[in-house]
Amino acid sequence: MLCDRRTASRNWCRCLLGRRACSTWSRRRKVKTVQAVLIFSALCILYEANAPCRYQFFRYLRSYFIISNSNMGCFCRQGYLPEFFCYEEDHVCMKDNDGRDVHVLVASSGSHLPGLVTVVNSVRKNTHATVIFHLITDSKSRVHLEQWLEMSELRDVKRNVVIFNESWVKDMVGVRGLRKELGSPLNFARYYPQLLIPNYEGRLIYIDDDCLVLGDIQELFDTWIAPGHLAAFDNNCNKDVVERFKVYPTPYVNYLNYSHPTIWMLGIPRDTCGFNAGVYVANVCAWVNAHVTNQLEYWTRLNQKEILYGVNSASGVTQPPMLLVFHNRYSAMDSMWHVRHFENHQGLRYDNDYLSRARLLHWNGNYKPWQKPLENVNPIAIKMWEKYYVPDPTGKYTLSR
Repeated sequence: MLCDRRTASRNWCRCLLGRRACSTWSRRRKVKTVQAVLIFSALCILYEANAPCRYQFFRYLRSYFIISNSNMGCFCRQGYLPEFFCYEEDHVCMKDNDGRDVHVLVASSGSHLPGLVTVVNSVRKNTHATVIFHLITDSKSRVHLEQWLEMSELRDVKRNVVIFNESWVKDMVGVRGLRKELGSPLNFARYYPQLLIPNYEGRLIYIDDDCLVLGDIQELFDTWIAPGHLAAFDNNCNKDVVERFKVYPTPYVNYLNYSHPTIWMLGIPRDTCGFNAGVYVANVCAWVNAHVTNQLEYWTRLNQKEILYGVNSASGVTQPPMLLVFHNRYSAMDSMWHVRHFENHQGLRYDNDYLSRARLLHWNGNYKPWQKPLENVNPIAIKMWEKYYVPDPTGKYTLSR
């Protein structure tokens, strides 16, 4: 702090109640008891807790209408919160899905390229919409990917092939747990839509490369996002899936280390339903205004120093920061647009009727559909994926069967 506690407390009070109210605040008995308790608690947190904890506390104050969005900006200017934790709109976002092209972002490289071309092919074959693909890869895979597209039936697809700037994540790729492949720099592409699609601030769809799209992508693109929300995800606790097929739900406690004070001080209940970040719909303008990328980077870098996540059953690298940043700030998409668990025996529980109604399948575990099929994976889903697979015309990759 640049000022002493007395000065800081006075400025903090002015942020919360305004200059005039602050001077007479101690004499006003009309202030509700709950406000006094919250203010006292906030002052304690102000000096003893770290920035994300203070930010979460201020969000609670705002949810009880004790402070407004403009007050949040005041806290930032006083130095109580980092700039990127404060939601201050730089400009009004345009209507992001008003008759415009559908933008789809997919990232992949190396042995995962079969998944990327299958996503592209499955999207184009199931829609009449004008789709622009933003295909993110590394420098080693770019030429191969462009040859695969240009020499196959995908040559006419509207696309931008972009090399991912690995310097953005050079200090964030450490992985705890068994799935070391999640430490790939391209796994962090979902953090950077505004940098990967420069000069675009409309709506986009992000899709992992181990997915298969079976519905009209325009329907997903038109997903309703509530005012104040930043994106749409499918949560992991859909009753139709959990109860009907006995698929395991994944609450926050499966991802986050609740024994760490930084996590439990956020006040997020352990049984809060999580979501899978492998598919999302977002408005780039709102993403930038809310400093989403900066917040995701903050949590990811902090986890390199402290064990905030990565040691739980669900683990993950990019998933836990997404859960933290989008907590109570996302809308739920239609669960048929993100049907998961095809990487293990849970995928065998889906019946043919349910699979026929699915709009997007996701192999969100260790096993991928371009690998040699295993006995405990759903063979029907594998055949559905193979239908859209485009063989590599260069001969560099051969499907393992």
